[in-house]
Amino acid sequence: MNILSIDTSAKSSAALLSKANDDKIKIISKKIINHVATQSQTILPAIDECLKKSIDKSANKSADKNYDALSLCVGPGSFTGLRVGAATIKGLAFARNLKIVPISSLEALALNIASKLDKFNTKNISAKFFVNKNIATIIIPLIDARAERVYFSVFDTKLNRYIEDDHIEIKTLLNIIKVKFQNLKYKTNLIFVGDGSSTYKKLINDTLKSAKNLKLTFANDKENNDIITSIAYLSHKYFDKKAVYSSDLKLNYLQASQAERNLKLK
Repeated sequence: MNILSIDTSAKSSAALLSKANDDKIKIISKKIINHVATQSQTILPAIDECLKKSIDKSANKSADKNYDALSLCVGPGSFTGLRVGAATIKGLAFARNLKIVPISSLEALALNIASKLDKFNTKNISAKFFVNKNIATIIIPLIDARAERVYFSVFDTKLNRYIEDDHIEIKTLLNIIKVKFQNLKYKTNLIFVGDGSSTYKKLINDTLKSAKNLKLTFANDKENNDIITSIAYLSHKYFDKKAVYSSDLKLNYLQASQAERNLKLK
């Protein structure tokens, strides 16, 4: 099975993942468009280039026949970007009656970190959240939601989820974290990933640096911004459980758009 994944939650990107008969999965091709332009201008070129890269590696299929299912980052993220992605993926799915796997942008960010921890066989313990172990590694993906708010969730290094995707004021979130962790007897490594972690890095450090037994780690730029590979792998993981037809696809906005919030104030 080949799954074509797309992401327009921030910038436009596409990836084609293949699952072989031996259950091994690999990325056949991917394309990320980094230059400044709207997702409506860049997502179709990203998909087109991704599929063109895969043609020579396929069994003489045309580009539009080189995938059997689709996946989409359904948010949270840019309101306009998410709508563009949904319209695009629904068009592709409807044309061939294909299923779509909805993927969380926050979980994809967490996988950026979890996959590397597993790859390098670190000694960090994948402890259950707040369970007393010698050391716990907790991944906190943050996406900047503007107005000093963030979209966030909490995972361990095995990608077990402990908090559903949500949004909150960054200062409130950090105060909650400080209270939860300041008196723990075991060491805890908090890994922050996502554009929110870079935007609020100073605030995070200033708020949490005094917490006892707490280590703060920040992801690099690539880990904060490139999630298409993780989306592709998650689409394979969740296909049997979460794949839906286009009529049942839902986006995860988490909060009303800025325009809707402005209208309520009038």
